[in-house]
Amino acid sequence: MAIQFIRKHIANAHISWFCDARFEQIARLLAGVDEVVALPLKDKKFLKSFEILRQKQGRFDIIIDLQGLLKSALVSRSLGKNIFGFDRFSAKEGLASIFYTHKYSCNYDKNIILRNLELCAFALNFSFDEKEILTKEPCFLKKSRIPDKNSKIPSDETRIPNKNSRICKECQNKKDTCPICGKEKSIFAKTCSKSCGMKLAHLNKKKQEKRNKVQTEARAAKTLDGLKELIDAGI
Repeated sequence: MAIQFIRKHIANAHISWFCDARFEQIARLLAGVDEVVALPLKDKKFLKSFEILRQKQGRFDIIIDLQGLLKSALVSRSLGKNIFGFDRFSAKEGLASIFYTHKYSCNYDKNIILRNLELCAFALNFSFDEKEILTKEPCFLKKSRIPDKNSKIPSDETRIPNKNSRICKECQNKKDTCPICGKEKSIFAKTCSKSCGMKLAHLNKKKQEKRNKVQTEARAAKTLDGLKELIDAGI
């Protein structure tokens, strides 16, 4: 969202987007971003992250921290000193504001889109109308990969009901026997029918109750033996 407005007012700006490596593929779909820098922070690869930041240090005229977190503030500080961010009453983590050179105050409960746009407008000295948000272009370059209701699975593949993974027809046609009634069933099903499934669940519950009873008796016996030892020792 904010990137589109930055492009609108500063067309020749070079925009670099710093994010955690786990979100790199999403960030690369953002329209208007010239460079995506992925940091493996969530994987706790801090030395590698520091080396990446060191290579980028001093290359930016303006650094804007839209997250308002202590972690993102430290990343911003590693890149340079001309940092714009929310003040301690507006940031998600107030302590982050001590790392910002320029601080912007706004209501924390305000819509995040407006908050981020206001911060960018403050940092880059432009203004916007909230009506412009309604006529904005899509944020992402590509459409979602979630299939619609008319999408079809390739003919050489098939999908097992209630499964998220695709398997071949050969595997799907493999059969096994039901552990309750002995009838034929698919290898991917626990039983051949719902009624057998209920019986299997009941048997499993009985087995679990029996295991719990044995474990409880074993713990009680162990405790009793310990008490006997204390009594024999005269304690």
